[in-house]
Amino acid sequence: MMEAWLAENTMLKQDLDAVMLFPQYQLAAEACADEIQAYNDATEVSCKKNKELGIWNYGDYWVMTVWPSMAMNQPSTNGAPYNDGAYDLATMFGGSANFTVLEPGNLPTLEQFESFCLSDCYLGGPGCEWIMDVVPPPEFGIPDLFIKDGMPKITVEQYCASGIHEADVAFMNMKVCAAKAISATPVNGMTTEEMLAAIEAHAANSMSCSLARCAESTTTESEASDVPTDAPVSETDVASDFEEEGMDGEITGLGDISGGSIAVATTAAAILAAVVAIW
Repeated sequence: MMEAWLAENTMLKQDLDAVMLFPQYQLAAEACADEIQAYNDATEVSCKKNKELGIWNYGDYWVMTVWPSMAMNQPSTNGAPYNDGAYDLATMFGGSANFTVLEPGNLPTLEQFESFCLSDCYLGGPGCEWIMDVVPPPEFGIPDLFIKDGMPKITVEQYCASGIHEADVAFMNMKVCAAKAISATPVNGMTTEEMLAAIEAHAANSMSCSLARCAESTTTESEASDVPTDAPVSETDVASDFEEEGMDGEITGLGDISGGSIAVATTAAAILAAVVAIW
């Protein structure tokens, strides 16, 4: 898959290759080598699970959902760069202006940025609707940031068995690591500390939301089979668990959500990381 994409030498590949020459990229790639490898491991597992489930490949989903990537990757529909940590890191630099602004560039409010729910992009839930409707700034020179119906939605059961959540956690670990390694001065009036805090809050809400979707699904299935169950885990409950752990460190497996079970495992200083990029 990667070999075929490299051979196609699309505009997207050429653009990402150029990003990899940036000093900021090279700084982040060196500092975040472990996170890049963890991302590669997670996407490899997810790709195998997705094939078994008969759903789209994780990388293919994003290359066909992000308008700039889709356009620059034509005529290819190969999503290999989104399954590769080094290339996916390179995709983070455009929308964030080298990590100097929150992305997308014209977010209506910080509250919306922080309340984004990544799993809803795959499921069609409300936590992803607003970002799909964001109009890109004129200087971007593109009609849309995201293609709302670029790929078919999947069920909660498929999502929870797919390894997608784990791939997203690895993505966010990689992104927050890069943001901290670069520690750029924001150009939007925020301090560096404020921007990093917003990025971390964004990840905490998005990942706790994703876990809550699977917890709710598991609870519903248990109730349907008349098996006694505890109260459903809410998004707020999961977020509170993360907050109690603190704001330093990194996400180390925010839940094993395969097979209908949730096993949240955080470090003593669990990170509340990152942001969805203009992938």
